[in-house]
Amino acid sequence: MTTASVDALADTLAELLGAQRDACNQLLEIGQREREAMLERDDARLAALVGEQQQLNESLGRLEDARLAVAADWARENGLSSEALRLADVIDRCGEPLAATLSALKSSVLTMARELAHVNRGNSLLARASLNHVTALLTARAGMPGAGAAYRRDGRAAAADHSLRLMDRNA
Repeated sequence: MTTASVDALADTLAELLGAQRDACNQLLEIGQREREAMLERDDARLAALVGEQQQLNESLGRLEDARLAVAADWARENGLSSEALRLADVIDRCGEPLAATLSALKSSVLTMARELAHVNRGNSLLARASLNHVTALLTARAGMPGAGAAYRRDGRAAAADHSLRLMDRNA
């Protein structure tokens, strides 16, 4: 393969990374809107946002598959193993300005991924707290204080905490 076609693969890689960055940015915005919907108890909006998020996750998966295929082609054309290929390897072998573009995209995608993980953790904690609150309300309504299930991260019921009471019955 010619140098021009190897450069074309690197250009395609940059385009795919840019698309992934944009998808991560959209997921971040959705995550922030999900938090608002949870706080406002807007179930319809939350359901719509989850649908949008699912479509973006599927799109991101397709972009990642395409990026891995292009990276494998690039590695093969440069005599490298695609399994061990890192984006830093591509950046090191590209000329300017493409190396700078790839480096900036890498940094941007990593930053977006960290921000997205942070927002998702916050939303997960908020959803868990809401579920625990609803469980406590249902338990209190059924007249069985402290018998309600709380849930652990893995989704299994946690041991009941009899010290936690939703309301003071002596009031």
